[in-house]
Amino acid sequence: MLWLALCSLAGLLLLAWFFLGKDEPPPRPAVSPSPAPSPGKKSPPTAAPSPAASSPSPAPAPPAPAPSPASGATPHPPIPEPPPARRPTSSRGLPQLPARQEEPEEFTGLTVVEGLPGTAPPQLGRRSRELGAEEDEPTGLHELMLVTAVAQTDKGRRRKTNEDSYLSLVEHGLFLVADGMGGHLAGEVASQLTAQTISELFRGEQLPESTATDIPPRAGQLLHAIEAANEVVFRQGQSDGNLHGMGTTVVAACFSRSRRRLFVAHAGDSRCYRLRDQGLKQLTRDHTIGEATGAGGSLGDRLTRALGIAPTISADLLIDAPLANDLYLLCSDGLSKMLPDDELRALLLEASDLPACAQSLVDAANSRGGKDNITVVLVRVLAPSA
Repeated sequence: MLWLALCSLAGLLLLAWFFLGKDEPPPRPAVSPSPAPSPGKKSPPTAAPSPAASSPSPAPAPPAPAPSPASGATPHPPIPEPPPARRPTSSRGLPQLPARQEEPEEFTGLTVVEGLPGTAPPQLGRRSRELGAEEDEPTGLHELMLVTAVAQTDKGRRRKTNEDSYLSLVEHGLFLVADGMGGHLAGEVASQLTAQTISELFRGEQLPESTATDIPPRAGQLLHAIEAANEVVFRQGQSDGNLHGMGTTVVAACFSRSRRRLFVAHAGDSRCYRLRDQGLKQLTRDHTIGEATGAGGSLGDRLTRALGIAPTISADLLIDAPLANDLYLLCSDGLSKMLPDDELRALLLEASDLPACAQSLVDAANSRGGKDNITVVLVRVLAPSA
């Protein structure tokens, strides 16, 4: 009987627990399985699962992203940046410059290449290639570019002789001023030999074809002519004791008719100026101690480079783009040391024609003392032929 009572009590307790326990919330599982994420969409972060917890249907792992061509199969590769834009290059590998615009008023189109004293001519391509080095047209300015020129020289007020020389070869587009130096007529010989040698090379068309690939052919021929003149002057000075140590400055301007370019080579302190639209600009830079160091007086006037004083010469080369009505002035220091730039500009603007202008420049230098020989070459660029 006791056993039956105990069994009945146990049954009642089980029934009470069953009916009363259904109203209580079920115990929370350790981790509820999360639904599989949609492709291409990140799922929200969840807590790390307990080691004892198991899920009947674990969520599938998100698909791995497609490998990037730049990073192989590395997950989540960085998006590669586009390569920097490159300028188009020519068949020679040089950057192609945009089409030339109409030149501003102030000193545009000028390229300067400086040599080093006592060394062979430098490689000029990095700075002069922008103007082109392809085959030039035959020389002669009468077809595409017209120029007119006048030259005048004067021994000044203090010199007994005139050691300056000049060239004005309009048919070859060549103009030159040379200012000789040396005792007992040696300077006169040096400047005359320089003018004569360069003139014969251009007149006789004895200039070799330029082999330089980094400068225009006409510029290469001008440099060759100056080198030939240097050799002649130096050899003469070495062979004649009375002429030993002679030398000369030189500034030579050569026009290219097809390219409408002006090539100027120079060594020493003879100068080239350009008058354009009422503005005067000195194109060359003096090779003097004063220019290099700022020294004044007689020390500053001493030359650091000249033709004929060494077996080789390195002349500076500049390339300009002439415009119609430009006026170029080549002169010795007998003019530039007597007249400041503002007075030179005023005289160039006031002259009615080139001969009158050249005479007024010489007269003005003499009126200021005429301490040295005075040589002037004026070249005006006319409108191109139709």
